[in-house]
Amino acid sequence: MAGLKKFISDTAIYGLSSVVARSVSFLLVPLYTSKLPSAGAYGVVSIMFSFCTFLNVLLTFGMETTFFNFARQSDNPISVFSAALRWVGSLSLILVACGFAFDQSIMNWIGYPEHPEYARYFAMIIATDALVAIALSKMRYDQKPWKFAAIRSSNIAVNVGLNLFFIILCPFLINLGYDWPKTIYHPDHLVSYIFISNLIASFSSFILLLPSFTSIFHKPDHGQIKRMLFYATPLVIAGFAGMINETMDRILLKKLMPVDLGDSEAGIYTAFYKASLVITIFLQAYRYAIEPILFKSSAGGDDKKQLALATKWFTYACAMIFLGTLLFLPEFSRLIIRNATYFKDPRGLEIVPVLLTANVFLGLFFNASMWYKINQQTRYGALIAIAGAAITLIGNFTFIPSYGFVACAWVTLVAYAFMMLAAFVWGQKEYPIPYEMHRIIPVLLLSIGGSALLQLMDANRWFYTPLLLLVILFIYIFEFHAKPKYTNRK
Repeated sequence: MAGLKKFISDTAIYGLSSVVARSVSFLLVPLYTSKLPSAGAYGVVSIMFSFCTFLNVLLTFGMETTFFNFARQSDNPISVFSAALRWVGSLSLILVACGFAFDQSIMNWIGYPEHPEYARYFAMIIATDALVAIALSKMRYDQKPWKFAAIRSSNIAVNVGLNLFFIILCPFLINLGYDWPKTIYHPDHLVSYIFISNLIASFSSFILLLPSFTSIFHKPDHGQIKRMLFYATPLVIAGFAGMINETMDRILLKKLMPVDLGDSEAGIYTAFYKASLVITIFLQAYRYAIEPILFKSSAGGDDKKQLALATKWFTYACAMIFLGTLLFLPEFSRLIIRNATYFKDPRGLEIVPVLLTANVFLGLFFNASMWYKINQQTRYGALIAIAGAAITLIGNFTFIPSYGFVACAWVTLVAYAFMMLAAFVWGQKEYPIPYEMHRIIPVLLLSIGGSALLQLMDANRWFYTPLLLLVILFIYIFEFHAKPKYTNRK
């Protein structure tokens, strides 16, 4: 019980910072959609950040999970942290050097040759964020959620503050007759100001974490570094493949759609994708809390029961969030997308339920994939992720030219559904977890299946209210009026 209370407490604290961080996505969407000159301009922002996510995976090199795994086995976690920091630091230096040396060539290839400065901005953003991520993983391992939340929150405050400064305050002051903002502001450079704000926010987190980086001078065990890289490499492959599933669709929209539509399609798709991120916010908070707990509990052989319990309650929460979002989708979407032109295309709202379902499956895949991380079999994760990435690439290349961003949503759903099922089936053979499927499956069928039926019937959205209440009733009956059916499978 004490472990469960600790898990819930940490999830709440990590969740606070994660909710705030992800809420920035919601808060900045109305700013960007209302102030950027077109959906195409917002598409540029989304496409550049999509490339950023791929390089983030490469630079962090799976060292967050790798650190957790090796620190629990070591008498000297600082040595493990130093090894991870040195590796990520080396990759970061290489990226920054390439970003400055080949800026024009990089942006020619991406498709924005008139902005070579974007390559330099993102090289520094990605390098700084990778180092910060490793330092924060040490903080999570030490179970210091409040410090973690404080640093994440400061990053958010700087980022939002600078966005508001450049996009709102500077033009406001210029309209009042002040001349000094003209030295740093030009209305044609709004996209650049978004990237600059992110860069300064990343540096602010780096500075706050400087004391953590002194561990880089601790001499690591070179044999241990090799073992860490061997463990991490499949995670990098899995992470890279995961990013194909998560963000490659924006890039392919630009490459596969006509030149005059690519950025616009990516902008509309990204704006409505934000409406499905409520579940992702919860997943991120859950992941930050559950990973260190499971890795530590695995030493005592209690990880299976804890993962089964956590997965059940994760499913309950996702079902309620899923239905609550659909219930208030029209109001919620207009709250974050403050530009009527985005709603002229009815496909935008239609893809949100599809993406919400996809993100539920992504969360269940995360739970089902913990077995290969704990059990030292990360190669299985790489194989599953590669298969999911293949589905994403084949599906998007096949259907984007005909269906645009609608294809992206459905392909994402299929890919995540496949990965979830593959991880579960494979995991139950290799490392059986006593999931309470007699409770998980009915709740999923009632929430996702019930909502799909309502959509096919074109029912009024207020029918989601009784469906949500029915899910809550089922959970109440399962947890408070039925005897738990735990097994003792190892």
